[in-house]
Amino acid sequence: MNKPVDLTARPSSFHKMSLRLRTLWRAVLRRIKTGQWPPKIVFIHVPKCAGTSAKKHIRACTWPQWTKKSVNLNVEPLERNEDYSEMINRCANASFVSGHFSFRTFETFTQGQNVISFTLLRDPQKRLLSLYNYLISLPDGQHIGKRLYTPKDLGNYSAIEFFTSDNEDLRYLRDNFILRQFAGDLEIYPDQDNGPALLEAAKKNLSKVNYVGFQETVATDLPNIVHLLQLPDAPVQHVNKSSPKKQPERQKDLELDEILAPLIRWDQALYDFAWENLRQRDLNTR
Repeated sequence: MNKPVDLTARPSSFHKMSLRLRTLWRAVLRRIKTGQWPPKIVFIHVPKCAGTSAKKHIRACTWPQWTKKSVNLNVEPLERNEDYSEMINRCANASFVSGHFSFRTFETFTQGQNVISFTLLRDPQKRLLSLYNYLISLPDGQHIGKRLYTPKDLGNYSAIEFFTSDNEDLRYLRDNFILRQFAGDLEIYPDQDNGPALLEAAKKNLSKVNYVGFQETVATDLPNIVHLLQLPDAPVQHVNKSSPKKQPERQKDLELDEILAPLIRWDQALYDFAWENLRQRDLNTR
């Protein structure tokens, strides 16, 4: 039985050092007993699914980013980045990799390696509303990745304006992102013709992930992930980066629901598959 999670505690610098020393000692013991170092940890981070909490705790237990043993891939069209090969090499040599990258990128930098992977999902409609609340709270024109920029007047967008915008960067973050991420290529958008094939590919790829948790069960999933990774038991803080600055105009529920439907259609199908099948599969580790 795993220990209950504390969602409010913040580890001190001394506590982080203690966690890292305990993690290192466990790794050395594993090496002595089995002749192998612990596997690479990879977190396939879906935006706005409580992922920051998991990432902060694992980094506190393992390596800070300046060591280059911990790598974060920002959300952007990675394959179009001129530094893509360099980033893949950095990830291949790291002990912990997290970010909003596609499953294809995950397979590229983990090829031939001993890896343990996990992800967290969330009800697609709630994820989009949280994304809206987060993005409109950013300073005007702030970039999200090296290539993604929010519109300068985004803070004044109503929910309906946000979800109907044809801004390419917003669409990249917004439209069936979970399906695209696990189908393998974030720049291929599902439609009536290719949607079913992309959904089957995403189900297959998601099933390869060692642990699939959910924002709705994060209080139990976070300590279970820590246990699965064989990291020291410790409080894990649930970090919510959204700002309460502005909430969607829910008085137009029916209109908004109709607008959201195509943006989450394929995400919802993948989420339902994971909730019904992979959650049950992972109950053995809970």
